[in-house]
Amino acid sequence: MLKQLIYLILISAIVVFFIAEYQILLHHVASLHSLLFKKLSLIFAGGKIGTLIHQTLALFLIPVVLGFIPGIIYWLIKESKCLTFSVLFGLCG
Repeated sequence: MLKQLIYLILISAIVVFFIAEYQILLHHVASLHSLLFKKLSLIFAGGKIGTLIHQTLALFLIPVVLGFIPGIIYWLIKESKCLTFSVLFGLCG
């Protein structure tokens, strides 16, 4: 628990020091959400249920995509599973 608290404080300090880069990253994540939202709205109908489905999928897919990117990079470098990302997304098998 103490270790996690220290990590949280360190990550917060890093974000404070690199706030401009963090804002750029958040802008790109928002752009990704907007792109997914537009593409999914073409697939699903414009009614209440279709809108609910494509909004939910757009919000669900962003953490999955952002979680897979570090996992894939780790796998390409180490050529083994990154258990942290596998456990987070239920990929252990």
